[in-house]
Amino acid sequence: MLYGKENDFGFSYAKCPDIDEFKIELCNFGIAKTKIRFDIKQFLCHLWGIASHKDKDIQAKLVYLFFKPKMDLETERIQVEKVFEELQAEIKNIFSSKPIQIFISNNNIKLSAIAEYAKVMEPLSKDNTIILF
Repeated sequence: MLYGKENDFGFSYAKCPDIDEFKIELCNFGIAKTKIRFDIKQFLCHLWGIASHKDKDIQAKLVYLFFKPKMDLETERIQVEKVFEELQAEIKNIFSSKPIQIFISNNNIKLSAIAEYAKVMEPLSKDNTIILF
């Protein structure tokens, strides 16, 4: 589905050997690192699921929701900020990457990612929502 003769990502066809694991080259999605925080396999599975169960003429929207805890201690707040800066950069690179843009265009899917910023989970509002993408 990812590298087959007919794929919605724009990848060149590559005959895949019999393999027992799902491998993704992160560089294809604008990521230079070997390990990331964002679960790209889960993301691709969500995209395939949406595309396989909808009419391409009707737009679908995939929204990723994260929770960013408000921390009382400065050291903890700095750690959380660092994690979310890395996560937001990964999301921006992945969601904006050529294969993902081709796929969502071919399947009429809109992407967004938001985070709730609060001490505990609560209803989303303008005051506690951060737009990540």
